[in-house]
Amino acid sequence: MPSAPAAAERSPEQAAQAFLRAFDRLEWEPFRGYFAEDMTMFFPFAQTQSRVDGREAIEKVFEGFFRAKRQQLADAGAPMIQGLNPRDMEVQMAGPDAAVVTFHLGSATTPARRSIVLRRTAGEWKVIHWHASGTGTAASGFVEVK
Repeated sequence: MPSAPAAAERSPEQAAQAFLRAFDRLEWEPFRGYFAEDMTMFFPFAQTQSRVDGREAIEKVFEGFFRAKRQQLADAGAPMIQGLNPRDMEVQMAGPDAAVVTFHLGSATTPARRSIVLRRTAGEWKVIHWHASGTGTAASGFVEVK
């Protein structure tokens, strides 16, 4: 598995896919290698309702998540794979060195939304913001647009 610095030649879509693959496989070093120092994140966890600022603070949240997830999979005798299946991935360039990547996780009936903002610095794509949320319940009066 290439390390994050190998992202220097990747497109933002390839960088996002490699980042998500490392997350899916619970590969800590490649995963955290994509974090920018000034990264921000909205986690989907009830216990983390505010925005988390900075690489170090985000790593602390994810260290606990990785530890618990690895233990859960080990206890079940399962491989160290979360089974993420990103779908409907859309990459929108916001200039030559910035991109917004959006996609869904979960099932069609209970989708989870994700947005990742990438910035290319010194030839490497780094995550500067990640927003993770569920869809909850539908608001009345709104029509789904496809």
